[in-house]
Amino acid sequence: MTPPADPVRAVQVKQQQDAKALFERLQQIEVTDLNVPYSPEYSSVTLPAVLIRLLVLAVLFRLNSTHKWHAVFRQKLLPQPLQTWLDIKDLAELAEHATVNWIPAGVLLDTLAWQVARCLTQYSLPQPMAVIRQTIRDLLLREAVVSEGGLVLNRSFWRRLAKKGHRALAAGLLAECRQRIEFVLGQFDFVAQLLACSYSRYGRRAHHPLLMISDAAAKHLTPLLGWLIGECRSFCQATGREDLSEADRALLLQAFESLDWKALGNFARNR
Repeated sequence: MTPPADPVRAVQVKQQQDAKALFERLQQIEVTDLNVPYSPEYSSVTLPAVLIRLLVLAVLFRLNSTHKWHAVFRQKLLPQPLQTWLDIKDLAELAEHATVNWIPAGVLLDTLAWQVARCLTQYSLPQPMAVIRQTIRDLLLREAVVSEGGLVLNRSFWRRLAKKGHRALAAGLLAECRQRIEFVLGQFDFVAQLLACSYSRYGRRAHHPLLMISDAAAKHLTPLLGWLIGECRSFCQATGREDLSEADRALLLQAFESLDWKALGNFARNR
């Protein structure tokens, strides 16, 4: 395919391609309504799939407030493939599709955090559990009304939540949201392959419960990837390039796969 002559259009095309790659990964693992039996005395409660999908993107792109979500929908910051996967066009639709009957607050937080962590780990996009839980608190629990030790996310709750945060997002925060989305989409394929390499030979997945995989992966790789990206930028600047070539990327992936991750241990001590 011939690349577009317009640089802005070229960036938009690349973003759509990156979003399509992420969308295809998201589609590989079905997110369905979750039935949660939280007490022998009561029937189970259902957590809607759309709520889990919303939180997956909220954690991934750090969209932890209604202000940010309203801006994302207004400015159409989510590429169409991700908008299709999310399956809502604004927060108001949650009043019809994301209601949750009474459930203990702790059970709701733990279950949602577990599901989001599981999804992100299976998508090869693990995030720290602390970030996941704080995002859920900021976006949902802060506005929820406690009743008899539990929470109800009914239509009134979602309508109240949807009415908040309609004022324009500050330019700096809007730019931050846009950059975060673009960065995650742009790095998706490469970082996913690096993560796969880091687990490929020495079976780190086998030694961590699912709840801890996201923390272990992120804590182990985040400083290394940050340093690596900085080195790659310096290399490109020194050689007059704008990006790594496919050969460069293949060489890096091969190097990651050959590392003995168990022996490396703490990055600060073994840089």
